[in-house]
Amino acid sequence: MRFDHALASIALSISTLTQSFTASAENGARCFILESHQVRALDAYGAGGFNASRGSRVHQGLDYLFDPGEIVTSPVSGTVLRIGVVYLGTEFKLVEIETKEQLKLRILYVEPSVESGQSIEAGQLIGRAQNIGLRYPGITPHVHIDATDKFGVRVDPRNLRSYCR
Repeated sequence: MRFDHALASIALSISTLTQSFTASAENGARCFILESHQVRALDAYGAGGFNASRGSRVHQGLDYLFDPGEIVTSPVSGTVLRIGVVYLGTEFKLVEIETKEQLKLRILYVEPSVESGQSIEAGQLIGRAQNIGLRYPGITPHVHIDATDKFGVRVDPRNLRSYCR
């Protein structure tokens, strides 16, 4: 029995590693956490980690590695609040999503395939990654995700599960 349990555990671990997202279904809420994409390491523009130093400020989100054109799916279920522009006068866009728990996520550098007011499910296609290297030559390609709770406090996107209850 112990051997069977170990094999089942290994199979589950392998399955989890090969999936893009892991679901959390606590109290009926669905929340997906990015697992297959690594956080951007240090490059000429800094590191992509939450609270990484940016000289006189800190990075208030996470930069997940995405190749330009790669499919981007929503990490949470909720409503698209808006489609915005990241930098005035550019084509770089963002998708802002609010969950029923009033968690707000902004996903930057995405060519959106969703519209404001649209209900979406975690894991649903929201667009394709844009080429941020056109603005910052030499930067590692990525999608930026930042989150705030219902009080407007920044949340580390790696901790979304605690807000999906």
